[in-house]
Amino acid sequence: MNIVVTGAKGFLGYHFLCHCLNNDKIVVHSFDRQKFNDLDALAEKLKTADVVVHFAGVNRGSDSDVYDGNLKITQQLVTALEKSSANPHIIFSSSTHIFKDTLYGKAKKESNQILKNWADKKKATLTTLVLPH
Repeated sequence: MNIVVTGAKGFLGYHFLCHCLNNDKIVVHSFDRQKFNDLDALAEKLKTADVVVHFAGVNRGSDSDVYDGNLKITQQLVTALEKSSANPHIIFSSSTHIFKDTLYGKAKKESNQILKNWADKKKATLTTLVLPH
């Protein structure tokens, strides 16, 4: 199984990556912030991805940094998916804040909708994990 992990230097992404690296049946490609911004490299790895586990996000900074940053990251992923013509299962790591009226919560909710729209259009599978802090 080929897995692409975004946000691989964050807490959840790092631990998930470690788990994957200990399984010889998984080929894992990790993307930290710098690599994630290289849409050509991301699109190339997505071409063979069976699953994308999307941990990348912004949870610190000004309200606009958090809101805009999360939407930008999600849109970058969708742009790379479109560029690659890939159709992997997307697992989106969200938060219980998705149910709250904060900019972080709104960003997570809108990011989920962006991914859902892509998945519906491509007839792909989207799984959203709503995790507590």
